[in-house]
Amino acid sequence: MKTSFSEEILTVLYVLFRAGTALKSEHIVDALEDTSIDYFTAHQILEHLINTKSIFTVKQNGSDVYMLSPIGKDAIEQFYPLIRASVRGTIDKYLTENLSEMISSMEALSSCCFSCDNKYHVMLKSFDDNRCIMDITLTAEDSSAAELFMKNWSGAAPEIYSFIMEKLSKS
Repeated sequence: MKTSFSEEILTVLYVLFRAGTALKSEHIVDALEDTSIDYFTAHQILEHLINTKSIFTVKQNGSDVYMLSPIGKDAIEQFYPLIRASVRGTIDKYLTENLSEMISSMEALSSCCFSCDNKYHVMLKSFDDNRCIMDITLTAEDSSAAELFMKNWSGAAPEIYSFIMEKLSKS
């Protein structure tokens, strides 16, 4: 039996709600693997949810990560009982087994844009418990420097955050 599109939309929202953090599209699709939602339908639903402002995206090293908006959170909190319990159970089990690995890939986000002054602006963000705890914008002279900043951010973010907090906390 094919589920209704409304239940499928709520199911995708449920994945983001239960994860409690931003997820890449492949994480969302993987969490939906044992449901009736296939890869293509999942991507159509993600586009629909963006258009309705139920979710939003942030760039991470050139790929989108998806986050639940307040509108989406309100919708899933109100309507999650419309998702079959077996589907919720499948998603909950998957997230219990895989969420820590998924989160570790989402703790440091970076993106880059080229400005009218011929410089690259590299935006670096660090998250903890789905909250942005550090947001830094650096200027790079060329694309190779900008790419290097983004590449190194993921591994360096915890150390940089600790250093900044230590320096700024001293009286």
